[in-house]
Amino acid sequence: MSEQQLDRAAALIDLGRFEAARAELAPVLAAEPDNSDAHAQLAYSWLRSGVNAAATNSARAALRSHPGNVFAWRILALSEYGLVGEHVDADPTAATAHADEAVRAARRCVELGPWSADSYRILATTLQHRDRDAALAAIDTAIEIAPENAVFHVVRGRVLWQDARTIGKRAAAGRAAIEQALRLDPENVEAIYLLGNHAVQRRRWAEAERWLRRAAELDPAYGPDRPAIFSSCRVCRSSRRTAGRPENPGRHRVRTARPRRCIRRRAVERIGTPRPGGVRVTQPAVGSPSGCRGCDRGRRA
Repeated sequence: MSEQQLDRAAALIDLGRFEAARAELAPVLAAEPDNSDAHAQLAYSWLRSGVNAAATNSARAALRSHPGNVFAWRILALSEYGLVGEHVDADPTAATAHADEAVRAARRCVELGPWSADSYRILATTLQHRDRDAALAAIDTAIEIAPENAVFHVVRGRVLWQDARTIGKRAAAGRAAIEQALRLDPENVEAIYLLGNHAVQRRRWAEAERWLRRAAELDPAYGPDRPAIFSSCRVCRSSRRTAGRPENPGRHRVRTARPRRCIRRRAVERIGTPRPGGVRVTQPAVGSPSGCRGCDRGRRA
């Protein structure tokens, strides 16, 4: 009976019905408190809900009864990584501790599943703000194993584009990775969003607006701050067009350089550079232990 309940819980998680999945798992855990698969499914439901602390606790419960549960290790790595972003401002010491735990769990995933591309993807994700070269080595290994997986190319692009100062060959390599992801999956919303993010950081306002609008159309979760960003993009383009016009003699002389810079800076601050906790509102590429929700139907992932 517990097998059927676990399968139903996995299906409910895939559908985004996280509370229903937890309700399905409750009687299983009441009858079998050491059921590692049930704890791992519960952890996954919390991870997908964005409740990283609960996901971490449930993943550790799964590992206490079955230390070799790779699925639980993946969830632990990602939930600890999510806690980094939650603590980075208020408690940097705690954030560092969570970052250490995330990397440790990700390395354990690789040890238990060295043939798994997803294990290397998760390792790259946890390392991207700590050791970019090591993160690139990990994601390149994932791409060698599964070159047709668009998610891995997105992660590579995100590692290369982790801040607005990225220029030259590294910036070009990041764009190439994102473009490859879109060739493999033309509607990969995170790849599209990253192109918009990078365009904002580069002050390419028309391009930024186009990509961000497309991302929000594909997934509304990527668009809560879209109106403010688009407004800033339009004002900046308008300011650029009027900057060289003669001053109106009927008005006080107004310097336009500072307002334009401030507007652009605000736009960049709104969209931001991803913090160590990950990407913005939702995180499809790292919120799913295998990187593919269709493949994450439970403990088999």
